[in-house]
Amino acid sequence: MRCSNGTGPLPIPSEAGKRRTPGLARAGGHPHYRDMLNILSILIGLFALLLAIPAFMPILGAANWLIVPIALVGIGVGALSRSNTGRNLNIIVFLICCVRLWLGGGIL
Repeated sequence: MRCSNGTGPLPIPSEAGKRRTPGLARAGGHPHYRDMLNILSILIGLFALLLAIPAFMPILGAANWLIVPIALVGIGVGALSRSNTGRNLNIIVFLICCVRLWLGGGIL
């Protein structure tokens, strides 16, 4: 569709006056840091899960006292992200460590 004088297409009213900037520098676009928070939450969850594996051995159950706060930080970071994957992973690690602490009486 061209203007009546034939100079070019008519501008779309909603985009008139807006500048397009590519990549992460979008002014009105969706913030990309929320995607990065999900990745960070997944990494925190995997780190806590790797620490939780040896904590299942009989004398190392007290290590769960260190893993539970790490998982809580991961839950907080995951709550700020756009996706639920990292948050859900950290909730699972948190629950597993809490059940292990409960079964071991908080020490074993």
